[in-house]
Amino acid sequence: MSSVCINHVVWADPLPEPIEEIDLERPVAGGEWSGPTLEVSGSVLGRSAVAAVEVVHGERVLRRLPVRSRRLELARQRPVREGAERAGFSGLVTTLGLPEELSLDLIVVLGGGERVPVARIEGRRVPLRSAWEPTLQPVLVTTLGRMGSTWMMGLLAAHPRVVAWRRYPYDCRTAKYWLQVLNTLAEPAAQGEEAGTLHADRWWVGVNPFFVPELAREPRPGVGLYAERVAELCMRNIDSWYQDLAHGLIKEEVRYFAETFAPTRLPPLTRELYPDAKEVFLVRDFRDWICSILAFDEQRGVDGVGGRRDEAVEEAVRRHARDAFTLRDQWRARQRTSHLVHFEDLVLDPETTLRGLLEYLDFEAQPSSVEALIEEARLESSGYPHHRIPADARTSVGRWRRELGTGAQAVAEGVFGEVLEAFGYTNTDRSEKPARALHV
Repeated sequence: MSSVCINHVVWADPLPEPIEEIDLERPVAGGEWSGPTLEVSGSVLGRSAVAAVEVVHGERVLRRLPVRSRRLELARQRPVREGAERAGFSGLVTTLGLPEELSLDLIVVLGGGERVPVARIEGRRVPLRSAWEPTLQPVLVTTLGRMGSTWMMGLLAAHPRVVAWRRYPYDCRTAKYWLQVLNTLAEPAAQGEEAGTLHADRWWVGVNPFFVPELAREPRPGVGLYAERVAELCMRNIDSWYQDLAHGLIKEEVRYFAETFAPTRLPPLTRELYPDAKEVFLVRDFRDWICSILAFDEQRGVDGVGGRRDEAVEEAVRRHARDAFTLRDQWRARQRTSHLVHFEDLVLDPETTLRGLLEYLDFEAQPSSVEALIEEARLESSGYPHHRIPADARTSVGRWRRELGTGAQAVAEGVFGEVLEAFGYTNTDRSEKPARALHV
């Protein structure tokens, strides 16, 4: 059963100057919770107003806990201290999708917006597992828009042992829907949230407002099974939908279902629920990626993009930089069990690239099988000329050299430099010499 155990709480020493005092009631070293939730509660006084306490993993804020709960004991101890009576914070934090070795930062947010790290919570979690044994395993194509996912999904959909939606864009989002249902229903309510008018809000349910700290504390038989039961429901529905789809496509002996995933909370959650899942990271030279985004925006008539003015390019680079770095971080976290495909290799040297992908999926990768798969995907994509890989793929590789001005090139390389290096891109144009996809 899923659980969370705390090993250490390491405090900043000395305590940062803006913080007058802080007490952490939960968690404490040796504390254990059933299920994937962790209770965080305590009190804090600052030398100025304190707004909230954040629980953070990496750069992601898992929960923001307002500092407003009553703390009568603290008020009695500090009778002349303004704010002592309402200095408490409390709430549940989900650990779904986080690494088994936990490291969470506790950050105090002052009234003026300043964020002050005060402690690190270290522990270990047992991943969420369902009693349901799926008949199909997922192939996650983790990527960003405009990186070639339509062609990749078309290739996967053409394989006889992979089921995917066979119409453009080859992605029905069924698994993502049910995984988001799990992510939502297993998310505990924030402190002070109301149940609201659930009967009237059919289009949006939100987190479970009745999932309160009392339900996450030990010892209570069966309490920790709530998330497992929700996970079983969601996995059953994913399995059933794709089995029905495979039957309709007259596909027998299907082993995987395939969907694209943005680098959000869902890919690590999927990998947690499906230990035997396969994950393909599909990337593209991020300078070409920006060119493709701008060209697509121009086709749709998005205001403020036209031209190829350096200002528009620079704004787009900065707007999308966070997505690029998030994709890099997720690749680093799971690269030992994932497969990396460069878009450039996929269109310039599809035989070699697809052979490596099929081997990663434990499929036969004979030249004849690879060629047949590529031909079927090409025939299928011919029905969508507006989204077909161009006959001369070199026109879409290294386009940044032609389309970006000198200033915009410098900005793109400056912003994306670390990401380009992490994914194996250098200043060499990959259209000059196709490279083999990297498999770690």
